[in-house]
Amino acid sequence: QASPPRVRDVWSTTGVGGRSRLFLGGRCVTGPPHVDTRFTLCAWTSILAPVAFFFLACGPFLWSRSPGLLSVASVLLAATIALMLLTSCTDPGIIPRPALRLLVPGLHEEVAAA
Repeated sequence: QASPPRVRDVWSTTGVGGRSRLFLGGRCVTGPPHVDTRFTLCAWTSILAPVAFFFLACGPFLWSRSPGLLSVASVLLAATIALMLLTSCTDPGIIPRPALRLLVPGLHEEVAAA
């Protein structure tokens, strides 16, 4: 018996999926290209520009005084980048459209159980 289709398999069907894009087998979900790109660029610039200034302007002085402070800042930067990627590329848990619920058997029960 064939398994029911996955959401990522029927997403591009007309009237089923939205303008969101699915990557990596449906594990990475992003918004529409013309909207999502601008917001993502703004968010990354808002994070990376101050960090670059901090490490370039203040980093050498702080390294001579307390290398541990820069190590903590680096760990926090890595955590920020990891969480930003998780936030911007994972499924936000949107309630499926009616057309999608009709194409994927058992989807309604799966969403209700989540």
